[in-house]
Amino acid sequence: MLIKPKVICALGNFARSYIFEKFGLKYDKISNVHGKIFQINTIFGNVKIIPMYHPAVATYNPNTKNTLLADFKMIKKAIERN
Repeated sequence: MLIKPKVICALGNFARSYIFEKFGLKYDKISNVHGKIFQINTIFGNVKIIPMYHPAVATYNPNTKNTLLADFKMIKKAIERN
């Protein structure tokens, strides 16, 4: 069975780097692209990519909790727009 995601959330810089390279997206730092929706066309249809900070960042820096929550809300918006 083939997986055909509508939304891909890249959690952390490593995942963001891999996904951006895989789909030919312009490389940028996670701090500049987190929480933004990137729409791409693949052979499987349209896919939305949302790079996010890895949730573990909140354990190292509690000030990022609100940023993480806002980014997770973008996932909901992306799913609702499908």
